[in-house]
Amino acid sequence: MANTNNIIESNRRREKLKNDGFLYVFDRVNATKTIKFWRCELKDECRGRIHTDMENNFLKIITEHTHEANISKVEALKIVTAVRRRAIGYQEPPAQIRANVITNSCISSPVLAQLPSANSIKKIIKRARKEKTEIPSKPVIKQSMSEMIIDAEYQAYQQLGASDGDNFLGDANFHHNAQPQEFKYHSYPATSTSKATPKRPKKEKLSMKFSMSHCFED
Repeated sequence: MANTNNIIESNRRREKLKNDGFLYVFDRVNATKTIKFWRCELKDECRGRIHTDMENNFLKIITEHTHEANISKVEALKIVTAVRRRAIGYQEPPAQIRANVITNSCISSPVLAQLPSANSIKKIIKRARKEKTEIPSKPVIKQSMSEMIIDAEYQAYQQLGASDGDNFLGDANFHHNAQPQEFKYHSYPATSTSKATPKRPKKEKLSMKFSMSHCFED
């Protein structure tokens, strides 16, 4: 199970790894998919690198940072992440969420000074709950034709020169296997009342044969 205690969410909901007062962003995994490579969040200024296992547990430092750590800032961001997660899991008022998280975290004064204002935390909670409700659900994939439901208004068609009918796939001589994507058919009904576009008449070929008898007349 992944170690979520080391993971911090940015304002854009991107995951960052915290370690000894530094923040890292995910880079890639090794060829055997057993080690994660992380780089300093200040990638344009610092080449700090560390490795973790696939559960985000620290393994070793690869490259040291070129700047000082900021433990208070990192811990404050951890508090904000805890607030966001609690807002999604519990329907508590923003003030209560903030109080519960701060009380349970036992944060120091330097960390408290780095926290957003009460009004900003309220907006963070509101945004987190809104994003949760806007996440689209995964589409349900039908496994067979028997699971497919077609609204009545789409089950009828009209053929040229015929009255309205209520035939659909089942009456069109369709044959199918268990999977919907493997349809096979011999014929299909007309789906439009418009006349088919007439074919262009074939152009007659010019004949190059002619009589040569007149060339030899006296």
